Amino acid sequence: MNSAIIRNLVALSAGELAAKGLGFVAALYLARMLAPEDFGILGFVWAVYAYFALLASAGL
Repeated sequence: MNSAIIRNLVALSAGELAAKGLGFVAALYLARMLAPEDFGILGFVWAVYAYFALLASAGL
């Protein structure tokens, strides 16, 4: 039973690390491809999304 817990912990940790890494690479790619003004607009949209996600998670 102990090895199953460790295996699941490793799998979840690897998935979380991969998701964060892919998000970081995607942000780098977008920053490289978009002009600074367009990337600033995208950053503003991310901030507005974060506020709505915060409100939604508080409601659940």
